[in-house]
Amino acid sequence: MQLEKIAEHDGQLKNLIACARYWQKLDSAVKQLMPHNLHPHFQVVCIENNDLILHVSAPMAATRLKMLLPALLPRLQAIDTSIQAIRIKVRPKNQESKRTKNFHISQQALDCFEQTAKQLAHHPQLADAMQKLVEHNR
Repeated sequence: MQLEKIAEHDGQLKNLIACARYWQKLDSAVKQLMPHNLHPHFQVVCIENNDLILHVSAPMAATRLKMLLPALLPRLQAIDTSIQAIRIKVRPKNQESKRTKNFHISQQALDCFEQTAKQLAHHPQLADAMQKLVEHNR
């Protein structure tokens, strides 16, 4: 890999690549110990004060993981002896911002839609939809 050739001459980059590989390996190892249906719902984040921190995307997955922790801890300690406990943190969902109306129908166009709606007596559903469009945008 090209990055490894560059890292040979840069100690910081070499260390960063080694750390990234360690976290990938640990995340994979933890996922291998878990049921497959939980894999998309969590990831290994860090080891903080000898606690392995897992971020979980849903409260139900967090509950399921907490039930598995007693059997999981000794197996994780076999992978990394510095792990003394496991903490699970549920990631808050990002609140979706309200959508703002980003287009405007001109008054002239609304008048044309209204006239067309009046001429569509033979298509009452289409006439009603066009009239609602006009009312919504005035």
